[in-house]
Amino acid sequence: MQVALLKLDYSQLTSPRDSAEATALVGSAGGTCFDFHPSQSHVFIVGTTEGVIFKCSKNYSGQYLQTYLGHDMSITGVEWNPFHPRVFISSSSDWTVKIWEESLTSPVLTFDFEMAVGDVRWAPSSSTMFAAATADGTVHVYDLAVNRRKQISSFKVSPVRSGDSRRQDRGRGESRKNERCSRNCFRPV
Repeated sequence: MQVALLKLDYSQLTSPRDSAEATALVGSAGGTCFDFHPSQSHVFIVGTTEGVIFKCSKNYSGQYLQTYLGHDMSITGVEWNPFHPRVFISSSSDWTVKIWEESLTSPVLTFDFEMAVGDVRWAPSSSTMFAAATADGTVHVYDLAVNRRKQISSFKVSPVRSGDSRRQDRGRGESRKNERCSRNCFRPV
């Protein structure tokens, strides 16, 4: 990957409109998450603070291949489906998870939650299962083959209480601070 350095020569500014603010890219947003395509290593998707997802390529670094609009707040997670390389999933602070087909610019399915969604991940062993973690520490598990609208399971991650012997820090007697679930994955430990 190549990093470009932009140098601005302020001595060439000729009018009040030619200011540092006017040279900023219009519509640019900060990236919050990304995932590389499972079979095309040069293609990746990027979620932004503006709620936009960009499909990009390392081969065409100056332009986006596709722009996906559908979230109203910052994207918190994106991931390609490991079994269907044209499908990806996204989560957002706007309380939604959306499933996308790469040739369409709007989502195929939308799942509404009652609070911000911190992350979403596909199951590594099933093409139709995913899990989403919400801000209250609940993990919601869906299987699209079973039900396209309702979760099949959910569980709340319990905070760790000080003195809980099951969570001691390697025998040193230091208990961990309370934890919240804001990221999840299906990968075995």
